[in-house]
Amino acid sequence: MHVRETIHNRRSARSFKQTHIGEEVLREMLEAARLAPSAGNGQSHIFGIVDDADTKTALAKAAGSQMWIAEAPVVIACCARLEADLRDLPEEDFGLMVNRTRFGRPFLDYLNAYGDRTSVGTLFANAAPLIPAEHMFLTAVAHGLAACFVGYLDVAEASRILRLPEDTVCLYLLPVGYPADEPKEKACKPVQEISFRNTYGILAETAELPQTTSAEEADSSRTICPAESPPSSAPTGNVTVRHAQPEDIQALYEMNELFNGPGTTTMELLADGIRHNNRETVLIAEADGQPAGFCCVQLTTSMCYSTNYAEITELFVREEYRRQGVASALMDHAENCFQDQQVRSYQLFTGKTNTTAQCFYEQNGYIRSDELMYRKRL
Repeated sequence: MHVRETIHNRRSARSFKQTHIGEEVLREMLEAARLAPSAGNGQSHIFGIVDDADTKTALAKAAGSQMWIAEAPVVIACCARLEADLRDLPEEDFGLMVNRTRFGRPFLDYLNAYGDRTSVGTLFANAAPLIPAEHMFLTAVAHGLAACFVGYLDVAEASRILRLPEDTVCLYLLPVGYPADEPKEKACKPVQEISFRNTYGILAETAELPQTTSAEEADSSRTICPAESPPSSAPTGNVTVRHAQPEDIQALYEMNELFNGPGTTTMELLADGIRHNNRETVLIAEADGQPAGFCCVQLTTSMCYSTNYAEITELFVREEYRRQGVASALMDHAENCFQDQQVRSYQLFTGKTNTTAQCFYEQNGYIRSDELMYRKRL
């Protein structure tokens, strides 16, 4: 199985067939762990192959009584040997310097003053078995198996059950077996939500990467508002922005259908808004003469304040014109609306999980607010 196919097929499973796992597969999994990298090549990870029913049951109870764990043919105990106590190391020790650089001297000094040294050592060892355990997981998948990382675990109790020496702790369990149920496709965020190039908020160019094809992954990719993808630093075509006119109603209606979904408004309501809503400004962007996007800005006034504010309520860019500076051009024009209306601030709302949109707005000078929005449907 190709490595990309193996990664794609990797799923967490919590129910297993009682099919025996061959020793050759287990040896291959351990070999994959042996070859895994570790900090300074310290190789502090160690793995227990647990197939004894009573021991699996005891470990399952130590993991919050998740008894499905005991049903797996094999449970891998992912353990680590505790490294030298940082408190006992000389100032020039490289490991001490690394951790002070990573976490800061005050935090290291606090931990070095903490009385329970085993707990401190366990904290620093927490990640030690993870990379080699993932190597084992992927090797298992290549043989048609599935597994599941279990971190909800009484570390001290699991270590006692496994009769580990005092300098070794069991940090995770990895139940492994042939899945009893067909693994479902998992919904993953699009690449642009989990990556950036050089500095946060700059979209990594990933057009050359293979696209996901599963239905759930495709649905997941649509959770990003297409208007809110970060643009390139400059338009690649001739982009113009102007106030929408009655002759733009058809193009605006079609774009709103793409943005907010079919049936969210009618041609008549949209036309009436363009002609008679004096509190809302509708901007339309064109790229090389073709409708490329739109933006709606509303003015808010109140007797409680001497100044007014404006809200950007809608921002949309057609897919074929994204990353060409269209969104930025719309934002620039939106922020010049209501100049004669004593507007001192602009605000907008976006999804709390829409990190792509958040990056774009923060790049344009918007600051996240701590306020909460409440909504009541009538």
